[in-house]
Amino acid sequence: MNKIIYNMFPSGLPNIDIEKNIFSDSFSKIIILYPTELCALTRNQYLCLQKFIKNIGEDRYAIFDTFMMQNGEDHFILQDSTSYLDYLEFSANHFLPVTAIYSLKSTWAIAISDEQYGIAGCIAEYIPQFMKAFQPCQKEREVFANQYALRSDLPNKQYNIELVRNILSWTVPM
Repeated sequence: MNKIIYNMFPSGLPNIDIEKNIFSDSFSKIIILYPTELCALTRNQYLCLQKFIKNIGEDRYAIFDTFMMQNGEDHFILQDSTSYLDYLEFSANHFLPVTAIYSLKSTWAIAISDEQYGIAGCIAEYIPQFMKAFQPCQKEREVFANQYALRSDLPNKQYNIELVRNILSWTVPM
């Protein structure tokens, strides 16, 4: 598996249903993105990501896809100029329970669940740029906290309540 993944996700492919922080200790700012588009970012979230990576001088990023691993590859490289429609087309063709979008320099990462929420994090050096770029998403944690466990399309309300409690314990408000 890709060494970069282990730099950001010590347990390997992110599983965001676990009870502890999925990111490495070097990620000092972690936020919730909610709601997402299944395993893809919304247009607004994607534009925030593009703004952030441009502000820190990165021009490429990767999407981790377990199905690609079966074909001998483990990620797909996108450019900072990739349009939202091209990103969505890629996401639609590579549907996973959890998708990881991440920096090739291990400076930031986003894990997106097929249950329409995501977790984004970055290293301390880029917190000011991260917070500024994701400012339009600042209320998403509150929406997640108040609405996720109440969703009628999810089968196990008690599990969802625990999931929300656990994720809120290791993410911070913007």
